[in-house]
Amino acid sequence: MKLTSAIRLMRPYQWVKNLVVAGPLAFTPAAASAGNLVLVGLGVLCFCALSSAVYALNDLLDCERDRMHAEKCKRPVASGDVAPWQAMALSLICGLGALA
Repeated sequence: MKLTSAIRLMRPYQWVKNLVVAGPLAFTPAAASAGNLVLVGLGVLCFCALSSAVYALNDLLDCERDRMHAEKCKRPVASGDVAPWQAMALSLICGLGALA
């Protein structure tokens, strides 16, 4: 599996949605200490890893249907760039990493 295929499978362009975890700091400026910023940053990273785990698992489970779709057929698992076992391994690594 190429690194670029693994990154595409993780869908980093979707990670911006995970910044919602940092939203409460905008409403409580007094809580924006260095320690809290680090914790919120780690929370955002965990959300990114967990969402990537779900994206990889989704691509694995939907690969047969995705192969018949005009756009989704270009996804890494559906196109054959990433083997099913590699998608499962990446999903497990991201998921367990997020929970660690």
